[in-house]
Amino acid sequence: MNKLTHRKKYLIHPSSQFKYIGMTILPALLMSVFCTYFLIYSGEIFLAREKNQVNIEVSSIDATVRQLKSANYPPEAINKVEVLQKRLSILGENLKIEYFKTMEKWAKTKMSIIFLLSVILVLAGTIALLFSHRVAGPLLRLTKSLDMLSQGKDIPPFHFRSYDEFKELAAAFDRLRKTLKDKGMLSS
Repeated sequence: MNKLTHRKKYLIHPSSQFKYIGMTILPALLMSVFCTYFLIYSGEIFLAREKNQVNIEVSSIDATVRQLKSANYPPEAINKVEVLQKRLSILGENLKIEYFKTMEKWAKTKMSIIFLLSVILVLAGTIALLFSHRVAGPLLRLTKSLDMLSQGKDIPPFHFRSYDEFKELAAAFDRLRKTLKDKGMLSS
């Protein structure tokens, strides 16, 4: 009767499993860090460029308004220039407020990106651990069974779980076990 073998420990052979996990996560980590850095760096450059462009435009308009104010125009024209200057000042303040709001949103976005990257890496590590168990589990079982055979002890038929690796090795090992048992080399 084929008894299902369930996983009792996830770290069976930690050194090889951690190497496997590292080899799985390292490329993902490097790619993620590079993409995240590039995205954040590009965003910072874009925001700085936009801020500078707005500042240049506001300064240009402000310089034009000051020139108009210093010219000898009738009082009603000067009053309109002063209104224009006040509106420009209000617009400049509103632009600064919007810029700081945008920077706050950008900071939250960066934190979300970093959090998401961390979650994805933990998930990738967990998946790598589960897949490493498909290799480490059979190898551990094979090692224990070989130790028992080397002591001349009989072992039950050798089967791996359906999702384990090295099924061909399990079949070859079971043939060896049967051959040794048929020759009377194993004790019960």
